Amino acid sequence: MKHILFIALSATMMLTASCRRPDYDQFLSSQDSIILTDPKLVLENLEADTLHKYKGGDEAYYNLLLTMARDKNYYQFDNDSLISVSQKWFSHSRDLYNQARSTLYLGLVRYRVDTRDTSIPGLLLDAEKVLTESGINDLSVAALIESYLGVLYYRESEYLNAEKHLKSAVYINETRGASSNLVANLIDLSNILVADHKADEATDCLDRVALIMDAGGGVEYQDRYINARAVCCNYSEDYKAALEWARMLASQQEYESRKAQLLSQIFQKLVETDIALFDKQAAIDNRRQDDSLFYYVHYHGLAELYAEKGDYMRAYEESCNAFDWLMMSAEKRKENRIAELEKKYDISMKYVEKSELRQSRLIFAVILFALLFVAALVALFYVRTLTRKRDL
Repeated sequence: MKHILFIALSATMMLTASCRRPDYDQFLSSQDSIILTDPKLVLENLEADTLHKYKGGDEAYYNLLLTMARDKNYYQFDNDSLISVSQKWFSHSRDLYNQARSTLYLGLVRYRVDTRDTSIPGLLLDAEKVLTESGINDLSVAALIESYLGVLYYRESEYLNAEKHLKSAVYINETRGASSNLVANLIDLSNILVADHKADEATDCLDRVALIMDAGGGVEYQDRYINARAVCCNYSEDYKAALEWARMLASQQEYESRKAQLLSQIFQKLVETDIALFDKQAAIDNRRQDDSLFYYVHYHGLAELYAEKGDYMRAYEESCNAFDWLMMSAEKRKENRIAELEKKYDISMKYVEKSELRQSRLIFAVILFALLFVAALVALFYVRTLTRKRDL
């Protein structure tokens, strides 16, 4: 009987060990513990760590931490190769926490590379599902998921969903005392509310931002705050205030297009067509991103302004430009849809492989247990036979 108990206990320990979360390199774990409070130091440490040759789980963990540190230091990603390797490894592991984080950051990196990538919402929702079902309580990860889901729904003009997720992000970041993140969320929420014809609620959000900034929080979002104020005043038809806010925007190149765009909208409403034309053209000239839908909207706006001036030939030319950009936007959307279907197919194949792997492991475990059980019975039978022979 003792032999049977020993064999059964050994089998149980072997099966339990296979389910246990792996122990990662101590240095990597130490960097993870400070990545939220000092991401700059973590990035420096990870990039200077050239002595280690990580493999397996440690390699996936290193790639995840490096991606997180870079993202928190405003790194300009141009591909998702590093975090894709990490996410692929964790998706086959029992480490649900890092599975959620790697899936989240795969979505964030793809957002940095191309905000129109249609696979992003699915990745964020997958990360959220893993967190929820596993009962893991990480407010920083939850806030990131809610923030980006809100922004993505906003881009698709799904304002109710966008508002719901941004309000959730606001609540989480307020609870955890993350003032900078809270400011960013409130500014995004104000833009959503303006788009959904809720200018009074948007103003309340921006008033909260002003109070937080007065206390020294979120000051790095000063230009975004000014832009949001100008947009809100413009929507409320307070054009004098809108002009004052728009002219306060920094002269950095990334804000020149936004500033010119705002001024053009304001002057068009004030029937200052020549000034509106100048600013509309400046908005196009200073645009750094390759956004075909943006160019369609603005060339269409140019056509309207030239028509107001009575320059119908130029209005026709700009309408043709707008149509060309519209076709490019449609082509881009088609390409994105094809890429999304390809990724879904690739993901489905991975799920099949993962399911087959789990089934193989289960079959192996059952066979192993059966063999051990049979071995135990044989051993017991052998011991009893020896005992009987001795008694005879």
